[in-house]
Amino acid sequence: MIFRTIGLGVVVMVMGVCSQPVSAAVLYKTDGTKLVGDKITVTASGYVLKKGPASIPVSFRETAMVGVKEPPQLGVAIKQVKAGEYTTAIPTLKKIMTFYKKLNHDVTAGAWLVTAYVGAGKNSDAIKTYDTLKRSIKDKKDIPIQLRRSYWEALDKTSANSKLQTDLSSSVRTGNREVAAEAQVRRSDSLMKQGKTEQALKTGYLRTVLLFPDVKDIQPRALLGAVTAYEKLELTKKAAEYKGILMKKYPESPEAKSLK
Repeated sequence: MIFRTIGLGVVVMVMGVCSQPVSAAVLYKTDGTKLVGDKITVTASGYVLKKGPASIPVSFRETAMVGVKEPPQLGVAIKQVKAGEYTTAIPTLKKIMTFYKKLNHDVTAGAWLVTAYVGAGKNSDAIKTYDTLKRSIKDKKDIPIQLRRSYWEALDKTSANSKLQTDLSSSVRTGNREVAAEAQVRRSDSLMKQGKTEQALKTGYLRTVLLFPDVKDIQPRALLGAVTAYEKLELTKKAAEYKGILMKKYPESPEAKSLK
């Protein structure tokens, strides 16, 4: 069972909330009270937890966390996205995102829906879905990295460069270390496309290599970016130096293999 913190002061629901009861739920109120019910329903102003014949209404303002069981269709749809079966997964993910609104699994389904839209070439739909999800997440640090990646890719493919740069810069400032490191590298990739090689090298690739060594997943991309930038600047010794680091530390990475 997954829990999500509900932001205080969220008292207005949009259309498409779950009007049908979802089985098995746990709800924590802001005063620390734990409520367990057989079913939970989302209303315009909060939740209604049902336990036997009793119905317990709890407003969004009174709610700290809520958790319900994951719908079995969600795992199936995620596997379909991973297998590249985007158009098959999209209808299921849309239904889960709508049905489980404010019940945790809307964000998970929405994140994979954005990924599916990008894979299916429906980048405008991906951007709209992301914007909808972002509004429902109180603390933007809680936005999943996979969701951010798909959103950035959609913006890049639609040539929405201004919006992309704004979001990347914001992610560098406010995201956790994993988010900030990847945002820096993606921002440098964009700068490289604009011919701003030196800026890309200093503000993104090198910064990530030197200040984010603990974020292992992004290091090969940052190192390869540094190699490419140094080569474009005709600084061959520095390019060779960073190529050596990449080949030694991450020999099995796609980035290292691309240089063999």
